[in-house]
Amino acid sequence: MVYNLATSVVTEQDLQAIAENLKQVTWEKALPAVIIVIAGIILIRLLMKIFRRLLEKTDRIEKTLHTFILSAVRVFLVVILVVIVASQLGIDMSAILVVIGVLVLAFSMAAEGILSNIASGLMILISRPFNVGDLIEVEDTFGMVEQITFNYIKVRLLDKKAVYIPNKNISVSKLKNYINDGIVRVEVDVEASYNSRVEDVTKALMEASDIPCVLKDPERSIAITNYGDNAIKYQLRMFVKPEDYGIAKGRVMANIHRTFEENNVEFTYPHIVVHNSDR
Repeated sequence: MVYNLATSVVTEQDLQAIAENLKQVTWEKALPAVIIVIAGIILIRLLMKIFRRLLEKTDRIEKTLHTFILSAVRVFLVVILVVIVASQLGIDMSAILVVIGVLVLAFSMAAEGILSNIASGLMILISRPFNVGDLIEVEDTFGMVEQITFNYIKVRLLDKKAVYIPNKNISVSKLKNYINDGIVRVEVDVEASYNSRVEDVTKALMEASDIPCVLKDPERSIAITNYGDNAIKYQLRMFVKPEDYGIAKGRVMANIHRTFEENNVEFTYPHIVVHNSDR
């Protein structure tokens, strides 16, 4: 038998060898083989049921990974059963393995993108950089993870649109996970004029963020992030539950206009000051 891996060709001799093996099967060999198949199927089902219960009891393995593990174990057990049956029938497995090898190689070449997604999905499920319910940012997409599969992840945007991102894209992209201990930090950047006191701006931002969905613990904080050409840049930091992220940020942004006016905080805008000196 000759198998050319470079050209993925099964020769005629390989097919003839398989045919010769099948001709050698007799009833004396077939009857025990049938019994082995029936017993093997029953045993595989029993082992799969036990293994499934063990997976359900552990919390260390992502539930999405259970299907993949069970499928891999089932394939492994079936392969063992096939080898045992073939040995009972007196079949030379080398010729059959050649054909299987060609089919596997052809499939892997045709489904390269799918296999890449599956491999990346497996790494995501094992390393667990994020879980369902986390707020993530990847490929300029920001939203809550709703589903993790072997091909893609489903992300729900703040406007309720769904985005499906292939796993292979995630594995090569910069990923941000905003969830920490079940809460997410919301950052609101604003600018205020140099004419406004820092105390007044701080008071206005605290009042604007005093809404029910903003958590009291951890406490809110305000920081000066930069001194610009025309304004001082502030950042309000607060914590909310993941599902309240969009609502909290929207309400605070709407409240800031009102609280700035109430505390005499001046909004700024790009402008140029021209000094005219007399000669």
